Amino acid sequence: MQVFYFTCSIQEVGVLKPEVCEKDLESNVIGVVSEFEREMINKRATEGRKEARENEVVFGGKCKLNEDDMAKIAYLIKMGTFKPEIVKLSNI
Repeated sequence: MQVFYFTCSIQEVGVLKPEVCEKDLESNVIGVVSEFEREMINKRATEGRKEARENEVVFGGKCKLNEDDMAKIAYLIKMGTFKPEIVKLSNI
């Protein structure tokens, strides 16, 4: 359970101005509603990703390299070639 604290600006010592308190209250309420809405969006997105994984949906882009390119890269790595050089040679 979340606890929300509301603030109200005091213009003079001991004197509350209603119009200032109304603006502060309005800002606090909007903040609470937007925070709740963001939590609901995140919850729905997480549930959607979980369901997609259960249905064996693959995330991410398609592989741009074919089998020959991957074999060539594996060979270059095995030979100790630096990664920036491999990227240049493979046109990735």
